[in-house]
Amino acid sequence: MGFPAKVRQYTIGNPLIAATMLLHDIGAALNVPVRMVIYEGTDGRTRLGYDRPSSLMERLGNPELRAAAQKLDAKLAAPAERVTSA
Repeated sequence: MGFPAKVRQYTIGNPLIAATMLLHDIGAALNVPVRMVIYEGTDGRTRLGYDRPSSLMERLGNPELRAAAQKLDAKLAAPAERVTSA
């Protein structure tokens, strides 16, 4: 059973950036490196999707980890906005 889909998943990351989060809480390892998907939506348009690292790290309740993850949010948002802008 299956369905036709146009989708690619990428794992992207830099061990030095990951280390900035792992130093605060080793539990962050569950969500680093970051995964992104590029897929064709039902409307035929290309989409880019990823979870903001800060939202994934929030459950760990560590303020230092949250601050490090927010820096990664910004590093992901800038190129994502560039490639998705018309």
